Amino acid sequence: MAAKRGMGTLLSILVFCGLTLVLLQLVGFAGSVGAVELLLILLVAGFLTVVVNRGVARRRSST
Repeated sequence: MAAKRGMGTLLSILVFCGLTLVLLQLVGFAGSVGAVELLLILLVAGFLTVVVNRGVARRRSST
């Protein structure tokens, strides 16, 4: 069960990063920022998304 949850989390991070990349390219922001910086921003954003989702899930299960 935990492995499935981990894969779901990983998949959601990848989807989130992909959508963010497409959005940034549409806006034209990706051209002015290096690829490494953009990747770091996406990784941090994905990590924060996971942390927030776990906190929300924990709160819901405790009530």
